[in-house]
Amino acid sequence: MNERRKLLLHEKVEVRQLEEGLGGSWHPGIVIGVSESCRKVRYDELLCDTGKSKLIESIPVTGAIEGLYQRPFVKSNYRGRIRPRPPSPEHFDVKTSLSFGVCVDVLFKEAWWEGVIFDYNEGGDERCVFFPDEGDERKFKLTDIRATLEWDEFSGHWRERGVWTLVSLAKEHKKEGHIFQLVKRIWSRLKVHYGFMKMISEWTCGAYCLW
Repeated sequence: MNERRKLLLHEKVEVRQLEEGLGGSWHPGIVIGVSESCRKVRYDELLCDTGKSKLIESIPVTGAIEGLYQRPFVKSNYRGRIRPRPPSPEHFDVKTSLSFGVCVDVLFKEAWWEGVIFDYNEGGDERCVFFPDEGDERKFKLTDIRATLEWDEFSGHWRERGVWTLVSLAKEHKKEGHIFQLVKRIWSRLKVHYGFMKMISEWTCGAYCLW
């Protein structure tokens, strides 16, 4: 048995949904089946079409999750589909404050949705969050927000995603004023541009040289 293999039987995981309306949302579940390059997951809350039982889905996994002994080449725009449950704040020392542009996860409808802090209200009990996958924004209680952590499928380590690259670039060109509108306007055009789809494709890509 490969001891480097990850996400094994009975492990609690989160799976990122790809369907329209659920883009960027990570849903909790448990691994109930393990096969080569695949994990069968039963979701905690998502139901099957009949609505009478929990949804079970087979999720393809990478060679890194399967326990490769050499780190594979990973494109800078890679975005994982399945991961362990992220560590709690008690077990991971988050250095990033929830300032404008920081990538966060928001607890909404029993799933964690990837978004970006979109205000300067750092002392408030609520924060405005923009969701690039779906293109909408709304306010959430601070207790339902956590800093986004990315999982390295090869090493198994976690790291903070930090500030959205598009926000960092916008700040370089516009120090004051309506930066919120600028970022949203650029993103609405960029996400459907052929060059973006070919070179970057995912808003979570952190490679400055590609942007």
